[in-house]
Amino acid sequence: MKIKLKVMEDHLLVNKIETTIDILKVHNLNLNNVKTMVKKDHLLGAMNVDKIFRVHNFSEAKKVAMASLEFEGYANVWWEEVNKKREKEDLEPIDTWEEMQEVMHTRFVPTHHKRDLFNKLTQLKQSFKSIEEYYKEMHMTMMSANVD
Repeated sequence: MKIKLKVMEDHLLVNKIETTIDILKVHNLNLNNVKTMVKKDHLLGAMNVDKIFRVHNFSEAKKVAMASLEFEGYANVWWEEVNKKREKEDLEPIDTWEEMQEVMHTRFVPTHHKRDLFNKLTQLKQSFKSIEEYYKEMHMTMMSANVD
């Protein structure tokens, strides 16, 4: 009985994975923005990933799983280590997109990032930009620095 149950569970898992892959293919879902969050611009990457998740109405657990599928190299090793450490310390697994973003931010966004954004904001000049371009750059920098 246990063997049949295990086979059924494995079959259900394979079906879930295949369904997820099909959803990705049908909707041409590209979570490269997760890589952008890790490597470059955390704010833009997070906003784009949030949009994808909203459109597809993914559960929180699925958001975490989908985002972690995009990790490569060090990010993938780091994520596995985070999960193992939490399990070893009897902590709840990271099961919300918001919590995952916080952990990613803590690890991958340098501590000087916010200070650099404030410096950029104080040194921002219009120069040869149009007012619209200047405003957009200032607004994006303020959003990234979490300034109202």
